[in-house]
Amino acid sequence: MIYSFLGTVVKADAEKKTITIKAVADKENYLLKDDMPFREFSAEGKEITFDVSKAQFLGAKDVGGIVGHPLVRVGYDNVGGAYVAHTVLVLSKREFSMAR
Repeated sequence: MIYSFLGTVVKADAEKKTITIKAVADKENYLLKDDMPFREFSAEGKEITFDVSKAQFLGAKDVGGIVGHPLVRVGYDNVGGAYVAHTVLVLSKREFSMAR
């Protein structure tokens, strides 16, 4: 199973190798693609910080390439209560309003 959150980037810290997103998912979804289940958790408005030190980035070279507040999908594993990202997909480089 692959776990992911969709949200706008609040903070990207290249030194600490972390990103913090404000989640915009509003319900739990189960999606199937080629028999691979995807699950998105309800977390609208929550800020979630991910360790991205070992993540593969798509749409940006690395955490330093994330500028502003783009919309991202972060695939992650929960390791000892910490969110450890394995994939960061930058969906849009447009600025999104942080007010909700």
